[in-house]
Amino acid sequence: MAPSTLNLACACRQITGTIDLSNCSLPLDLEFCHCYNCRHSSGQLAISVFICPRAPDNGPPTLKITSKEQPVAYKATEELIRYFCGACGASVYMSIPETGDYEICSGLLDQAEGILTFTQHIFLASTKDGGMSRWIEGPGWTGWPEKSEIYQPPTEPAETTEKPISAQEGGESNEKTKLKCYCLCRGVEFYITRPDQDSIKEQKPQHETQEQNEGEWWLRANGTKYLAGFCACNDCRLATGYDIQAWMFAPKKNVRQLDGKEIDFTMGTLKTYSHSPGAYRDFCGKCGATVFWRSEERHKELVDISVGLLDADEGARAEEWLEWWTKKVEFEELALNKSLVAKLADGLKKWEKGDVYSRQIGTKRLYNTPNMSDQNKGVLGGLTDTVGGAVGGVANTAGDAVSGVGNTLGNTTKGLTDTVGDTTKGVGNTAKSGVDSAGNYASGAAGSDKKQTAQNPLGLSD
Repeated sequence: MAPSTLNLACACRQITGTIDLSNCSLPLDLEFCHCYNCRHSSGQLAISVFICPRAPDNGPPTLKITSKEQPVAYKATEELIRYFCGACGASVYMSIPETGDYEICSGLLDQAEGILTFTQHIFLASTKDGGMSRWIEGPGWTGWPEKSEIYQPPTEPAETTEKPISAQEGGESNEKTKLKCYCLCRGVEFYITRPDQDSIKEQKPQHETQEQNEGEWWLRANGTKYLAGFCACNDCRLATGYDIQAWMFAPKKNVRQLDGKEIDFTMGTLKTYSHSPGAYRDFCGKCGATVFWRSEERHKELVDISVGLLDADEGARAEEWLEWWTKKVEFEELALNKSLVAKLADGLKKWEKGDVYSRQIGTKRLYNTPNMSDQNKGVLGGLTDTVGGAVGGVANTAGDAVSGVGNTLGNTTKGLTDTVGDTTKGVGNTAKSGVDSAGNYASGAAGSDKKQTAQNPLGLSD
């Protein structure tokens, strides 16, 4: 039986609320927005949102904030106001004054399967490279669906020049040496430098295996790029407000303030939320963007950076700087929206094999329309691609054809082992580098907790 009410809560639970579903049909349409404003005001590679159902007779949105504390408001544009938790940084919702609609951030809900279904990507033009849409197959638009064209991703990957670290010393490389990163309000700004000799001199975690000691897992492509990957753990979901978090990993020595000084976690408008002893999340206290994650247990001199803040010339995926881990989505088994995360995991595996698809259909976004999933079933030329590994026995069918354009990724698995899977007892959402509970914060359902080993946050394996 479909629920009549959805509950939502952020990581610290200072913001809680409900959404009345009694006047809508399910599932509701979920979309990814890839625009510049959404990336830099959230820190995400793309944000997952859905239109809040309305009361009868086109009444107001049925979202009700039930907590004493209210979300912090940030006017991102003249057309959009963002609301986030001022204590943990979780995005909660966005309001659109012109229409009176609310867009709800999908990661804070107490349930998703059967409630939300992915329908489309929007505002892809600003990504330059298609961003995360290359891994989650579905209709895509260059801007607003009503006013833009169907997005066609580049058919060729960005050209890269991979030189070993030794060749980059002494200014021999003409490549751009700094990558600017910032939130939307510019209260937090910093830059990342290219990997160098200092990047490979960091002290390893004490409990790292001998095999992994043979190389630094955060450096890729012959030491010229940083590793990036996706996480679907409860901590990331509840502290960001979104189902999928994209991180890159870099030594602190390669992350600098604009004046060249070493990164300072009290700089600008940064605020810190500690969800467990020794684990910290940093976000902008003005616009709410997720910025860093760091741990005293894993690697004190290493920091996770939210990829949506990067301003790379080549595009949102920053492939001149990053190599994406395609073997798995970390903590996929803990995902709330399992079918959505399964689509991402499947898309990453196709990417690794060199499969690149072309979008051939699109849908129009209709505000206050509770269900438009049927509009996404059209296929041009009768081509379909059925995603295997359906969750809960429900097959995910993508209406996009596979173009077969190859994209070879090298040096992705050398010397890597999977040390994730150590289990421990207890329930609760705790440190990303410690115990991450499979229990749901709202329903109280408990599962087997898993410890994410400090030296291997993405569960790297051959």
